[in-house]
Amino acid sequence: MTCKRFALLIVLIATAQSMAACGAAESMSERGRRLRAMSAAEQQELRQEQARFKRLGDVEQKRMRCLNSQLATVPDGDQLHTIMLRYSAWLRTLNASQRTALLRLPAEKRVLEIQALLEQQERQRFQEMFDFKLQPNDQQALAAWISRLIARDEDRVLQHLLPAQRERLTRIEDKNRRYATMAAMYRFRAGDNLRLFELLQPSREDLDQLAKSLSPLARDMLDEPRDAKQREHLLQNWVRAAIESRVRPDIGRDELLRFFNEKLTAEQRDRLESLPRERMRVELQKIYFQHRTGAKTRTVDE
Repeated sequence: MTCKRFALLIVLIATAQSMAACGAAESMSERGRRLRAMSAAEQQELRQEQARFKRLGDVEQKRMRCLNSQLATVPDGDQLHTIMLRYSAWLRTLNASQRTALLRLPAEKRVLEIQALLEQQERQRFQEMFDFKLQPNDQQALAAWISRLIARDEDRVLQHLLPAQRERLTRIEDKNRRYATMAAMYRFRAGDNLRLFELLQPSREDLDQLAKSLSPLARDMLDEPRDAKQREHLLQNWVRAAIESRVRPDIGRDELLRFFNEKLTAEQRDRLESLPRERMRVELQKIYFQHRTGAKTRTVDE
């Protein structure tokens, strides 16, 4: 694949995924400060990336340098470079057969397949998140509903976020992803014990509107005999799953295994190993996400 064609693919992926832009290009001194600020684990990961590059053949190294030179000369090169890194990380979350089949596709068809895989992963995360099985359309309805509430009170939600969080949100062009990220930031905000529902204060009309947009299965679950507090708790869990399934990244098997072996305590490993295999994977992903973001993610046992 030529540098030109590969760069075109990155542009197509940017359009398909609506990824946020990164900052301006770094000077050597800025890069040095960033490297010194890295944790030992991040520095080790960087060394591993360098070792992988050195193992590439001369032709592939030349192609990578050609691409890097092109990225350095275009106005949105930093954004494209960030997209390329995210795309590479996402590829590692696929199994070998999926990855091979995807990379064999021409650029245009590959973008369509990437969109389909991303939607499939999002639905899977939603259904796994809290061990309930709703319909895929329920996820879309819940996400759209919470987005409307946030759009209505966006200024009030923003007041509860840190300046750095507000600045990050300005780089997310897709409004639905921005609202989902805003909701996740608010929920994970350290020291802010207000629940998202308490801030947004959905009215009876809002709740009725949501119920009408859900599947018959979901409506039946909401209509089961329960007091208002139980019903609200169930709905909060559903909304939480809809939000986190959009903003929580997929994690590759190797990365999860390394995290399991290197970051967890013996007690945590013992607890996870006592679970069925699929349940163990879901719980491990939650702990990984909490570790990477500082989020106080609940497990299904809580």
